[in-house]
Amino acid sequence: MTELTQTPGGGETKGLGMGTVAIEKTPGTENAKGIAHKLALASKEIGAVGKWGQNQHQRYNFRGIEHVINAVHPVFSRLGIVIKVKVLDWKYEVATTSKGAGQIRVRLLVEYTFIDGESGDELSVTVPAEAFDTSDKATSKAISVALRTALTQVLYIPTAEVDRDYSHITVDGVDHSEVDSKPDKPEDLSEEFITRVMGITDLEALRNDYMNLAQDLREDPRVMRLYSDCKNRLEGKDDAG
Repeated sequence: MTELTQTPGGGETKGLGMGTVAIEKTPGTENAKGIAHKLALASKEIGAVGKWGQNQHQRYNFRGIEHVINAVHPVFSRLGIVIKVKVLDWKYEVATTSKGAGQIRVRLLVEYTFIDGESGDELSVTVPAEAFDTSDKATSKAISVALRTALTQVLYIPTAEVDRDYSHITVDGVDHSEVDSKPDKPEDLSEEFITRVMGITDLEALRNDYMNLAQDLREDPRVMRLYSDCKNRLEGKDDAG
């Protein structure tokens, strides 16, 4: 059950199970459209972010944090939206894989606050995240998962199929990966890239999206032609600037 209560500052707080969403109004900005309005605009402009990465070993496609950030960053920059992050809780454990190797399991509770740089209006979300790593990357992986979750849920970013984590992990004999899903068809991913690239205004973002495609998709004549045309356009824009 979702609960709605007033905060001392005149905003609202919604209870959402494991996490909360707090909307705060800065005094003197009652007539400003605020962060909720700008996030709605951002959601409409960003649209879908497809699964352009591919795990060759497990043979499935995934949507990585870099795909989401590449789509969100230019829109947030234009609208003046900034994000503040705070780790509320963390837990580290030593786990064992099915092959007997040791690895670190990290569980985080992270708060992301979306701030309207114009009015000071804020919206905070709290998300749990978990990651495994045999080296020193477990924390950064968990942070990436948390940010991806916050962005995709707040902005309602769709994709072509049910999401799944791209790390296939077995700990203490238990399979922690989700049920296998069928990979997107190559032609579907090509269409997603073609649709996505039309809105790219940054050369680096274009290159990242292209290189994250599987090799057979990068060799798709339509993708190659569009990539070349867009690259030439953006390089000309940079030279003119």
